[in-house]
Amino acid sequence: MERFSEGNRVRIDIPDETDLDHQEYHGEHGRVVAVLSDDADSLTAEERDG
Repeated sequence: MERFSEGNRVRIDIPDETDLDHQEYHGEHGRVVAVLSDDADSLTAEERDG
């Protein structure tokens, strides 16, 4: 099951104040425009890689 779907409204949370993007993006709101996924778990046989 996907955690987010296209069109969902989201709030950006970057708790690390030393992160270079914290000042610009923390607390901002937006909408999901694409959901990306990977299949690394099928390549490595490690479920946690998915």
